[in-house]
Amino acid sequence: MHMDTNHLVSTDGFDEVEMLEKHLAGYEPVPAHLNRAARRALGKNDSVYISKTSGGKLSKHAASRRKAKRKAEKKARYNSKKSGR
Repeated sequence: MHMDTNHLVSTDGFDEVEMLEKHLAGYEPVPAHLNRAARRALGKNDSVYISKTSGGKLSKHAASRRKAKRKAEKKARYNSKKSGR
């Protein structure tokens, strides 16, 4: 799942890890406890976009990952300014 866009992709068609990394750069695996929700959302489709405002398990997970990413970026900026003094 790409956390910025909430694009969920089935990885069933990928055989090699290298191919997965090459074609799906920026995507993260869905945690094991969300596999059932991911399968339900995908249905018979190869990919779907999950609503960012649905309030479901997948959208909440993606929102928390985006928040953590923003927090890490903010901390990195703060530390770079602090070390530049």
